[in-house]
Amino acid sequence: MTDPVPLIVDLDGTLIAADSLKLSLILLAQRRPWVVPMLPFVVLRGRARFKAYVSDRVSLDPRSLPYREDVLAFVTREHAARRRIILGTAATRRIAEGVAEHLDLFDSVIASDSHRNAKGDGKLSAIRDHLGDAPFDYIGDSMDDVPVFRSARRSYLVCPEPALVAAVRDGCRVAGVFDGKMGPAALS
Repeated sequence: MTDPVPLIVDLDGTLIAADSLKLSLILLAQRRPWVVPMLPFVVLRGRARFKAYVSDRVSLDPRSLPYREDVLAFVTREHAARRRIILGTAATRRIAEGVAEHLDLFDSVIASDSHRNAKGDGKLSAIRDHLGDAPFDYIGDSMDDVPVFRSARRSYLVCPEPALVAAVRDGCRVAGVFDGKMGPAALS
């Protein structure tokens, strides 16, 4: 039976074993080094605008990203079971839509734009804008997303640091932990 509750999947550190902003900055320094001296001034305009600025100047190839095989296999199984899958990331919409198109597993995308950084409380707000008060499950890796983990019906942690495990131990319903080797294991 198909789970009617959508699964929201984080990108950076979760679906991929990297940070798309850092990868974009490296690419920007390689391909357009003359832009790098402007970055400190752009960051003063806020993180959302900074991400958009970088994303507007370089494009990551979604085929070359370091996908976590165990997480990708889990998401693929959930998709095959006809579950609604949403890519929910603090990465820019451009990056998120490229990944979504490449993998062809996601029904929709929640991402940052030049006005909103979909990280932490901003991600939870974007999820609520997208789903209303409907329940959701969440798979992620970051302390920044503790508000999302706390609001999820079920949470899955990806290679969590001890601080994240401690932060979600009370008040979150952790269904499993991905350790980079196999599918989700129980939280010990």
